[in-house]
Amino acid sequence: MAGKTPSEKRLHKELISLVKEPPPGMVVDVDQAEQNLNVWTINMQGAEGTLYDGEQFQLQFKFGTSYPFESPEVTFVGQIFQFIHMCIVMDIFVYLFLLMTGHQHYLFNLSVFQLYLC
Repeated sequence: MAGKTPSEKRLHKELISLVKEPPPGMVVDVDQAEQNLNVWTINMQGAEGTLYDGEQFQLQFKFGTSYPFESPEVTFVGQIFQFIHMCIVMDIFVYLFLLMTGHQHYLFNLSVFQLYLC
């Protein structure tokens, strides 16, 4: 890991963690992430017993050079839904608010973000 920036070291550590112990229903495209540590594709399953049960979601995370002090850009990829459940939207805004206001966001990792989406 010699020569890597603090951001790259943190991302590498999180990638290993997500591969070894992924949150339920969450899979990282490891090959893509290893080719470009700053862009990850994450496939997620809708949580059981919810409106999204059985659905498949693909998200792209783009990390800046200041990660984890700067939040990643997260976009949904592929199928476009005609509506988004307000709860998910509100949870994402809460998470982004925490990141933008500096409330210990450097302690969060991608597993915490996944909890806000499911």
